[in-house]
Amino acid sequence: MSAQSLSRRQFLRTLAYLGVTTSLAGSLSWAQGQTPRRFLSCAQQQQQDYLVCADVSGQTRYQLPLPERGHGLAVNPNQDLGLVFSRRPGRYITAFNVQTGEQEWQHALPSERHCYGHGCFSQDGLLYVSEGDTATSQGVIGVYQVEQSLKQVALLQGFGIGPHEIVMHPDQQHLIVAVGGIATDKRTPLNLNTMAPSLVYLDRHTGKRVHTVTLPDHLLSIRHLAVATDGTVAMACQYQGESEMLPLLYRHQLSLPATSLTSQAQPVAGSEEDWLRFNDYLGSVAMVGEQIISTSPRGNCVGRWHKDTGALLGIENLNDVCGLAVTPEQQAVLTTGAGVIAHQAQRHLTPWAWDNHAIALL
Repeated sequence: MSAQSLSRRQFLRTLAYLGVTTSLAGSLSWAQGQTPRRFLSCAQQQQQDYLVCADVSGQTRYQLPLPERGHGLAVNPNQDLGLVFSRRPGRYITAFNVQTGEQEWQHALPSERHCYGHGCFSQDGLLYVSEGDTATSQGVIGVYQVEQSLKQVALLQGFGIGPHEIVMHPDQQHLIVAVGGIATDKRTPLNLNTMAPSLVYLDRHTGKRVHTVTLPDHLLSIRHLAVATDGTVAMACQYQGESEMLPLLYRHQLSLPATSLTSQAQPVAGSEEDWLRFNDYLGSVAMVGEQIISTSPRGNCVGRWHKDTGALLGIENLNDVCGLAVTPEQQAVLTTGAGVIAHQAQRHLTPWAWDNHAIALL
């Protein structure tokens, strides 16, 4: 990396942070709604970790202490059982009653495996959990029946190192996996020079790899995903390098059955100055109507793009924002580490330091 490229990067980053240079106008607009929707998120208060249910007006509905920091969440198809997945390299999965917040049970992964913080349900009630082999960081997806506890019925392997978020394809036959590519010792990366991130489509019944999507730079670690009803996938990335100014959000749409084994993801629009505002880091991502919205806690901002064209529609400043939920009315709910809930252009301060992710309840 030359001194000239580094100084240009630092200069553009400074302009972006100060708001001097921007290629867009306007702010996020939120649809109007009547009923205060509830959402779930992990949060912290007085150095204790919790699962929290709150409504979009900032009122806490219930809270459940967690043994350590949580990350992603999932709710079963009946909307009566919720799950919290521990943050890497934790091993717990906590189940709770969605209506009351009462803990139902807690499951521990085997000592040789850890959570990557995410999981999803199929419509028939099977649970798919993003896991890893602790010694090697090789990806594993645990497949479970969910009753009074978790019963493992299958283990999907062989698709890459460091999987993070997994989502169900709209056809309910395929899993979409964000393979981050980073091998770690607890939280310390070990293989940045050789990491190989990808987006992988797996047959959820057999674990067979159907299609692999690559990115233009091996240092773009894919972390979080959103999928639209038409199968458009948005990939939010975190750049592990220092010298490049790269797009951090990519799209892909696979026609099934797949006619090829590999393809390359397409970046959404944005200038170098725009991408520098995100400080190499996207957090949550969601499809909200015809928009893709993604947060950046390190960049203290939220971006939105058109789902079909990839056009950049706006960037709004919001300090330490990461959590992003979508209500059934296609309204976005944002949460921050500073305790703010943002919804329909309203800002509500709460006593919670909200964690990375949130999901809205029906």
